[in-house]
Parts: sequence; C-alpha cells; structure tokens
Amino acid sequence: MGKNSGSEHKQRTSSIIHRINAYLQSRAIRRVIGRDIALLPLLTGICMMANELQYGRFSPLRERVWSRGQGLRSICYSIELGTGETATIQMGETLFVLVGFIGLMFIVQLIGWSLDWFRYDSRLRGFMRPIDKLALEAEKLSLSGISEEKIQNVEEAIDKITAVQSSISIGDSDLKGLENAINNLLKRLKLSYREQNRFVDDASHELRTPISVIQGYASMLERWGMEDRATLEEAVHAIREEADHMKTLVDQLLFLARGDGGRLPYKPERINATELMKEIREESEMIDGRHRYLVKAEDDVMVMGDPAMLKQAVRIFVDNAAKYTPEGGSITLGSARDPENGNVLLSVEDEGIGFEAEEAAHVFERFFRGDEVRGKTNGSGLGLSIARWIADRHGATIEVLSFKGVGTRMTLRMRG
Repeated sequence: MGKNSGSEHKQRTSSIIHRINAYLQSRAIRRVIGRDIALLPLLTGICMMANELQYGRFSPLRERVWSRGQGLRSICYSIELGTGETATIQMGETLFVLVGFIGLMFIVQLIGWSLDWFRYDSRLRGFMRPIDKLALEAEKLSLSGISEEKIQNVEEAIDKITAVQSSISIGDSDLKGLENAINNLLKRLKLSYREQNRFVDDASHELRTPISVIQGYASMLERWGMEDRATLEEAVHAIREEADHMKTLVDQLLFLARGDGGRLPYKPERINATELMKEIREESEMIDGRHRYLVKAEDDVMVMGDPAMLKQAVRIFVDNAAKYTPEGGSITLGSARDPENGNVLLSVEDEGIGFEAEEAAHVFERFFRGDEVRGKTNGSGLGLSIARWIADRHGATIEVLSFKGVGTRMTLRMRG
C-alpha cells in the first residue's frame, strides 16, 4: 500500500473525528448558553425579592411600574406599599453586575469548552487508533492479497488435523496470527466436545439406574407379583418412586439444556426477597414435617430478579438441607442486605452432616455427589448445578460455608 493511500486514510479519519467532536461540542455549548440565559432572570427575580422584602412582603403578581433613563444603570421600578405610599427600587446597578457576572462566567466556560475540544479530539483519536489499524491492515490485505501457495498451506495444515493432533502448524510467519486463531478455536471446540461427551455419559448413567430398577420389578411382577399382594405393592411403590426420580432427572436435564442453549425466558422484576423466603418456609413446612423451618430476615429486602428462578434456586438449597439434616433438626432461611456494599443475601442454613473443603470445590459440578451420601439419599447431583446457572443468569454468586458434622450454609449474593 503506497504513502498516498495511507495519507488519504488518515485524512478520512481526521474528518470523521472532527465531525464527531463538532457534534458533541456544539451540544455542550448550546447547553451552556441555555443555562446562562436562564440564569439572568432567575438571579434578577431573587434580587427583586430581597429588595421588596425590606418593605414588608414580596408577591410575584404585584404591580410594578418600570422606568429607565440613560443607560442600563438607570433602570428602576416603583411599587405601592400597603400604607398608600410608593417605593422606588433601583435595579440598574444590580442588572449591570448580573450581566457582567454572567458574561465573565460565559468567558470562563468558553475557555473550558475550548480546552474540552482539544481534549476530546485527542481522546477520540485514541479510540479510533485500533480501528484505523484494522482498516489499514484490511486495505493492505485487499491490495496485496494472499498467494495461492499460502492458501494451499493452510488447507494442507487443516487436512492433517486428527483426534490426537488437534492443532495446525503452517510454518509461515505471515500467517502466524491466523494459525493461532485456528488453534484457539480448535482448543475450545475440543473442550466443548469433551464436556458434552461427559455430560451425555453421566446422564446416561443416571438414567440407567432407575430404568434397571423398573425393569427388575416389572420382571418380578411377571413371575410372582400378580398373585402376591405384598409383592405387588412393593413393586408398584418402587416403580412409582423410580419413575418420579427419572422425571425429576429429565426435567433437570431439560432445564440445563435449554439454559445452555439460551432458550429459557428471563423475566426480572422488583421483588420482596423477605416475602419470598417466608413463602418458601411455609411451603416447606407443608411438604416436610420432619424438620423445623425458621426465617431470620430483615424487613422488606428488595432485589431485582426473576421470581420463579430465584425461588427455584432457594428451593434447591432447602431440599439439599432437608436431605442431609437429621429428623428434628432446624433449617433457617434468611434474607439480609450487606451493610458494606448493599448486596442482597439469600441464605439457607442447616444442621446437617456438612462436607469437607475438598468436596466444596466440586459441589456445583454436574452429577457430582459426595462419597458419604452417594447411594444413601435420592438425587442426581444436578440441583446445585441448576442453582449456579440461575445465579450466573442474575449476575450473582453462591457462597458456601460448611463444617463436617456441624452443618452447611448456602448464600446467594446478589446486587441490590
């Protein structure tokens, strides 16, 4: 690309910057002039009120007779007093001082506006510099083009990609940036593919268990259950329980799949977090009679969020607390505002088994379940993953405090 092309590009950029700056600064100077023009009658009215209060009272509707001699300083007006007398108030000197003050202020503002012009011009040039560079590179590329040989090298490097060697090496310094971009893309695709495979494997494993149980009891019914009432009841109960578990698992999988695909509607509104926690406490008491549910909440803690999603996240905390808290134990729901930064804190605290710090680092992973509870309680290990997804959707975080044998507190921290 020649010098003339680069010079023309800089001229175009300067012209664009000049037009943007001119638009911004013209708006600024119009606001300054408008404020100064409005300031004169306002200050004049204040001075008139101060003068007339010396004679008893001030009324905007009072009749005033204005007169003027030679020049601005001779302006005055007269008003009638309650005694039938007339008072003359000199306004010339006041107006002279006010006009001079506003004029001086406008000159200072004009100087500041001139400095802003150069400051914003420099700032706009800084903002445009990366765009200039990109445009120049694109123009250079369009003029010079990429040789057929370089294109063939890229194609050959891509053809060599395998499951083991999932990166390319072109060996051309001119195409180093393209090589890095492709390798980064391949790395992200490989990681995504690996996570997807793991998710499918874990989901298949979790679904295989209830299906196997249902098949086993169905087979038992075919052999002996039709005649044996006790066997029939046991089988029906087990099949219903496993079917419910499978339905819950499928619902959770659908939630995460829709969430990851951006297909879950998010409808934030201003809600009362304290009332939300009280509502969840009442529902939990009706569902679960084995534990005591308490609420420790500040009055009317307001937060912006999707009510259905937030309720789902808190319910996940409550369900986990109920699973791991001994019968008769307490589960406390709380809502408060952090005095330091105004964040809203929604918490669920239990008196359960707790877990080690090593487990705390993994509890939000999909299908993770601690070794101590695996096989002892119903669950798929997806609940806290859903809670974390909801927290991320709200720009919130989940804080975990747990001690082995003491209990666990889950806190959803949201911006107030």
